[in-house]
Amino acid sequence: MKKILLISVFVGHTIIGNSQEGNHQYDSLITRVMVRSIINDGCTGCPDTGIALLRIVKTDSIRMKSVYSSNSKYDYANDSNLLKRLNERGRNYIRGEYTVVVPLYFHYGDKSPSGEMMKVVEDKLKKIELTTHIMKPVVIVTYPAATKMETRR
Repeated sequence: MKKILLISVFVGHTIIGNSQEGNHQYDSLITRVMVRSIINDGCTGCPDTGIALLRIVKTDSIRMKSVYSSNSKYDYANDSNLLKRLNERGRNYIRGEYTVVVPLYFHYGDKSPSGEMMKVVEDKLKKIELTTHIMKPVVIVTYPAATKMETRR
C-alpha cells in the first residue's frame, strides 16, 4: 500500500512539474508578444502608471479577458491587435490547453505603481494563484510622447 501511494505521489509530482516547465516556456512567448505589441500600439505616451491583469486562455485559439485594470487605457483585453498577434504566434506553438494570468505593470518614466495599487493586485493574485498559473509581471516602461523638434539651419 505504501509503495502504491509513494509511486502515485511521484507520478503526480512529475506531471505537475512537467506542466509547470511547459508553462514557463509559454510564458516567455507571451511576454515577448505583450512587450512588442503594447509598446508599438501607441502606449508610449501613456501619462501615468498603472496595472492590469489579463487572463489568457488557449483552447483552439487564444482568448483574453480582463481580471483587473487600474485604468481603462490599460485594459488590453479588448485590443484586437494584441489578440491577433497572440493568435499568430501562439496558436501553433502552445500545445494543448493553457491558462495563465498576466500581470502588466506600466511604469511612466521612473515612476512605478503606488503601494496602494500593488496591494490591491497582490490580494487579487493570491486568490487567483490557487487555481491558475500566474506569470512573472511584464513591466512596460512608457515615456512622454515625443514632439517634433524644429531644426535650424
